[in-house]
Amino acid sequence: MKPKSLIIPLLFLIVQLSNVQLLAQGQSFTLQQAIDYALKNNVSIQNAELDAEIAEAKKKETTGMGLPQLNGNFDAKEFWEIPTSVLPNFIAPLTGAPKGSYPEFVTAKFGVRYNLSAGLSASQLLFNSDYLIGLQAAKVYTDLAKKDIVRNRIDVIASVSKAYYRVMVNQQNIKLLDVNIERLKQLKDQTKAMYEAGFVEATDLDRIDLLHNNLITEKEKVNRLVMLSDALLKFQMGFEISKPIAIADSLDIKNLPATGIIDVSKTNISTRIEYQTIENAIKLQELDLKRNKFSMLPTVALYSALSANNLRNEFKEINWSNRWFPTGVIGITVNQPIFSGFQKKFKTDQVALNLQKTKNNLKQFEHAGNLEVQNTATMYNNNIQNLQIQQKNIELAEKIYKSSKAKYDQGSISGLDLFVSLTSLKEAQNNLYAAIYDVLNSKIDYDKALGNIK
Repeated sequence: MKPKSLIIPLLFLIVQLSNVQLLAQGQSFTLQQAIDYALKNNVSIQNAELDAEIAEAKKKETTGMGLPQLNGNFDAKEFWEIPTSVLPNFIAPLTGAPKGSYPEFVTAKFGVRYNLSAGLSASQLLFNSDYLIGLQAAKVYTDLAKKDIVRNRIDVIASVSKAYYRVMVNQQNIKLLDVNIERLKQLKDQTKAMYEAGFVEATDLDRIDLLHNNLITEKEKVNRLVMLSDALLKFQMGFEISKPIAIADSLDIKNLPATGIIDVSKTNISTRIEYQTIENAIKLQELDLKRNKFSMLPTVALYSALSANNLRNEFKEINWSNRWFPTGVIGITVNQPIFSGFQKKFKTDQVALNLQKTKNNLKQFEHAGNLEVQNTATMYNNNIQNLQIQQKNIELAEKIYKSSKAKYDQGSISGLDLFVSLTSLKEAQNNLYAAIYDVLNSKIDYDKALGNIK
């Protein structure tokens, strides 16, 4: 085989191996890609979008009620027993027969056995207060359904971001534990050699061995937390739980904010989707109140109908070419409510009271929203300050550990001192990444409270 003929099979093999490796590692997502995936696959968003389509269809259905209504009908009857009518006996008196010698009533059958009827009717609503207000309410309801999509998108973005950050922090903790475990392993080997040479006591070796075993146990716990955080991220994204997933973004302390929020006095709660949703609810209730107030107005409709009958005594005589007897009508109907036992009034009162409750809820949300902004801003500021303290603490802990390690190597301090400095370094590392997650988490809560997540 020529060398050139090997190129295509070789490239195919490389691609297959790459695909196998990608499947083993799991599909990789940046934070923005994870959010985009969730916005397309999260069930709550999908259902909210379906609700918006349902609301749009409902609006068109309401609109259709005011368009001309056209109906056709066809009816075929066979009177196997022709109906009997009872009539006054007006013929017998004309013959001069004495009264009482003849029956007062006589029976007679009118009609034919077969009766075919075909017709077309049309109607047009001219005025109805419920319909006119219903059109306005349908538009507001459609807008409310669209806002529900936005609300679900905001919730999903916040949930996916928090879950993604949790995975990042847990994975970073795994890396730190691996570094510390390897560091302790080297220190354990060194201390063991020093113990065998008679330079350190057995207690020093036992302390390091104890810390090494604790770190291995902690890593197993964090590994389980990573699995849980991965599952939570998949759930929030709408990603299949059984498939592997990987995150592409890395945790960089340099990208975190150095300062917090200074002024929250200019907060505009009206940008919150929850505020706008309550406003829409008020509009719907105002329209319902208007509908109840106008319910005593008449309903006016125009109608028209055209029909024709084909009457025969024998079925075989029925023919479409036979004469049909037409009937046509056109008219206008007015329906005017007069008295309903004060039901309309009390219904109107109920709607007015519910409207006032919703307006009260809007005021309460304004106060609660402003308080939420202040609380989340305070938490965010506190977490940034805590992060800055933890950054200084870890620098100090690393400095102390390096100094203690050098002195331990020289034999000027005991293993207990080194153990304490190493434990302090590990605790500072844990505190640092917990502080990082708190900053990221509180920033999301603050942006959500401020209405900045779209």
